Amino acid sequence: MKMSNKDFDNFLKHSLEKMPEEIQPKKDLWQGIDRAIDFNDKPKVNNHFTKLSVIAACFAAVLLSINFLSNTQISPEGSEINNVASMSQLFETEKQALLVQYQAKPALTDDWQSQLDDLEQAETAIKQALKNEPQNSTLLRMLAQVYRQQLELINRVHQPKWQQI
Repeated sequence: MKMSNKDFDNFLKHSLEKMPEEIQPKKDLWQGIDRAIDFNDKPKVNNHFTKLSVIAACFAAVLLSINFLSNTQISPEGSEINNVASMSQLFETEKQALLVQYQAKPALTDDWQSQLDDLEQAETAIKQALKNEPQNSTLLRMLAQVYRQQLELINRVHQPKWQQI
C-alpha cells in the first residue's frame, strides 16, 4: 500500500500530537549524571613523580644542548659525529626517564620489549652506517625517527590514548 504525501502529512501530524510533551529519563540516568558531576568536582591527584621526571628530562636536555653548543668542533666530520653523540645521549636520557616513570605501570602487551629490541638493532645499524658517512642527512633523519619510534612505543604501551579522558 502506497501512502500519498497528504496521507503521510496527516499521519505525521497525528503522530506528533500523540507524543508526550516531555520525556522523563529513568532514575538510573540521574545517578550516572550525579556520579559524573561528583567525579568532575573532585580535585585531581597530582603525581609529583611524573612532574619530577619531566623536569629532570628537560633539565638533561638543556644541559646536553649547552654541552653540544660549547663543544662544537671546527671540522665538519667532527661536528657530525658530535651531533650523533649528542642526539644519542639526549635520547637515552629521555628513554630512561620514561622507563622510570612507567616502571610501576603494567604494560598492555607482552611483546613490546622485543619490538624495542628491534628498534635498538636498527639504531645500532644506522649508527654503524653513520661512522662511514657522518654527513649523510638521510641517515641522521632515520636515526632520529628510530629514536622517536622507541619513545612512542614506550608511551603507547604504558599509557594508551583510549585510557586518557
